[in-house]
Amino acid sequence: MGSEKNITKGEFRASCVSHTNSDASHSDTKSDLDADLVIEYHALFGKFAELSHKILQLIKDKAMLKAQVNILEMEQTDTKGESNCRMTENDEEDEL
Repeated sequence: MGSEKNITKGEFRASCVSHTNSDASHSDTKSDLDADLVIEYHALFGKFAELSHKILQLIKDKAMLKAQVNILEMEQTDTKGESNCRMTENDEEDEL
C-alpha cells in the first residue's frame, strides 16, 4: 500500500473531467463518422438513381431505334417487291 499515490479532490475531479472529455470526443468522433457515412450514402444513392434513370432512357431509345429499323426494313422489302412486280408486268407486256 505504500506504493499507492494519494490524490487530492482537485486532482480526482480533473482526472474525471479529462476521462469524460475523452469519452465525449470519442462519441463525437463516432457521431461525425456516422454523419459522414449517411452523407456518403445519400450521395451514392443519388448517383445510383440518376444512372438508373439514364439507363432506363437508353433502353427506351434502343427499343425505338430497333422499331424504326424494322419499319425501314419492311418498307424496303415492300419497295423491292413492288419493283419486282413492275418488272414482271413490263416483261409480260413486251411478250404480247
